[in-house]
Amino acid sequence: DANDIQQYFSSERQPMIWHAIPAMEELQMAWESKRKNLQFMLYKEAIEQGLTKIRKYYSKFDNKLVYILALVLHPYYKLVYITMAWGSPEEQAKEQAAGNLNTKNWYDEALKVVEKTMEEYWTTHKALVDSECATANTIDDDSTVSTVKTIMESEYDHHRCMLVQQVVYEHNTGWAAELCCYLKDMLDDVSKETDIVQWWAVSLSNMFQHIFYLI
Repeated sequence: DANDIQQYFSSERQPMIWHAIPAMEELQMAWESKRKNLQFMLYKEAIEQGLTKIRKYYSKFDNKLVYILALVLHPYYKLVYITMAWGSPEEQAKEQAAGNLNTKNWYDEALKVVEKTMEEYWTTHKALVDSECATANTIDDDSTVSTVKTIMESEYDHHRCMLVQQVVYEHNTGWAAELCCYLKDMLDDVSKETDIVQWWAVSLSNMFQHIFYLI
């Protein structure tokens, strides 16, 4: 089992970090099943030790947010996997009603991680676009040759940049709406083997083509 799981991370051409959480889940479930199987009774103690080791490292995912982000950014998994594997808000409520007050709503925890990252990225990207627009509007005052054509081109550069920026933000209506749209859209043309770098490159390209079409 462990050797099979290890092979998940052997690709040389695709990012594999998103495999971490599902792989650990798969290995844990396989060993928990064998622990109850009489056929593996001879190895029960070794399996127990292995499960203890898995739980030790699995718990460390709580402090390594990149694994959650990598999983959510995979269009095949998103937050649906976390809800199924770690529990929904309804399951949290049941656990608390049963007396387990320390239980967490892992969907909410994962969503907070993604939202924080999206907000930071969105703010950085907006600042970059604003900076480019400001640069496009700058005219070299030291130039000895300044024509009406140059001024008009500079004004147009600034005007066009502002139009692009306006359409982008009107189309996306902010990072929260963009994230909500992504999480709700369950695609039928993706799989576990989907190259997420290539998928995102195509998806972003299509998005910007649509934006410029609107302009």
